[in-house]
Amino acid sequence: MQTMNHTNRVFVGWAFTYQVILIIHFALRKRFFADYTMKYGWLVYALCIPAVVVSIIQLRDGGRWSFWLGVFLCAAFSLLGYWVD
Repeated sequence: MQTMNHTNRVFVGWAFTYQVILIIHFALRKRFFADYTMKYGWLVYALCIPAVVVSIIQLRDGGRWSFWLGVFLCAAFSLLGYWVD
C-alpha cells in the first residue's frame, strides 16, 4: 500500500466499501423486498458511479488495466442489477 498513488488508494478503499454495501444489500434484498429493495435498491447500484469516475481518472493517467477494467465490469453488473430489481 506504500507504493500506491492516491487514486489507487481511493480506488481500493471504495472497492472494499462498495463490496461491503453489496453484501449487506444482497443479505437484506429477499427478506425486505417491498420495503427496502423497491425503494432503495437503485441507490446501491448507483454507487458504482463514483468508482467509474475514479477509473476514468486512472485510465486518463495511464493506470494499470487491472484497476480500471474491473470497475467498468462492475458498472455493467450494476446496470443489469438495476434492470432486474
